[in-house]
Amino acid sequence: MPAHSCTLHARLWSAEKHGWIDFPLEKMEAIRNLHRFFTRRDSEASAYRTTETACDQCEARDVQQCQETLQEIDPRGEEGILF
Repeated sequence: MPAHSCTLHARLWSAEKHGWIDFPLEKMEAIRNLHRFFTRRDSEASAYRTTETACDQCEARDVQQCQETLQEIDPRGEEGILF
């Protein structure tokens, strides 16, 4: 099963903790290198695969940007103006 990671914020999804944890980029790169190494040798490499994914900090940033954009479009905050 691939590990979900966010290199922008240096975070890794922890299934054990059911949440995102800080994880050094150097370790993420080491895991990716292991995956490449095992893949070249036709071994089972899925345990070392990482998938770039938006983390909780990415999602919080995106929500903030959406709120700011909506505030610019509708500064009075009238409900239903966009929908």
